[in-house]
Amino acid sequence: AHLFLQPLIRASLGLAPSSRTLAARLTEGLPAGGARETFLACRMEDKRFGFPKVLNVSPAEGSFLSPLIDANALIIREADAPPLLAGSLVTCLWLGEER
Repeated sequence: AHLFLQPLIRASLGLAPSSRTLAARLTEGLPAGGARETFLACRMEDKRFGFPKVLNVSPAEGSFLSPLIDANALIIREADAPPLLAGSLVTCLWLGEER
């Protein structure tokens, strides 16, 4: 709903897009991205001092639903994104309540 439905409803009502994206630092590295834009489930820590930190909870394989229980944001990975080291800044889509 946050990716497709909410932006559609806001646009149809003439409202400005919701600013639900923010920068965060990775707690662990990420491999290179594939040929498509992807959204990785992640757990974001509270932003009290500087950038919040995010932990990727998307599984490499196996169950794809159980990690979503712990996720409160999505890491947005552009198509053909390079590998990233821990501490790199990434763009995240916040899934919780409006901040």
